Amino acid sequence: MQLYRLQFVPSNALGLGSCIVIKPPGNFQVVANSFQLVVIESGLYNQQEDNPVLVTIAGGELQISNYAAVRVGSLVSVRVRLLNPPSTYGPTSAISILTY
Repeated sequence: MQLYRLQFVPSNALGLGSCIVIKPPGNFQVVANSFQLVVIESGLYNQQEDNPVLVTIAGGELQISNYAAVRVGSLVSVRVRLLNPPSTYGPTSAISILTY
């Protein structure tokens, strides 16, 4: 199990109600029961103090939502806990980061 840092700059503004979806490569697994599955380092902030950023898992993908608006050109940095089974080796496909 490894903690991976993902840094990206969204090419579109992320308004209220938008969502970020992180799709790991097929051979990687999201560690659903781990402590601190996702650590938001910078770029995503709570909408309000009592309305925190939400991180959910659906179909092996991470979904991050309920954050304050993010301007174009803002750096987003998150750490994600993923498992690359020891039986897999060699090149992997890229991690996909989508915004809606």
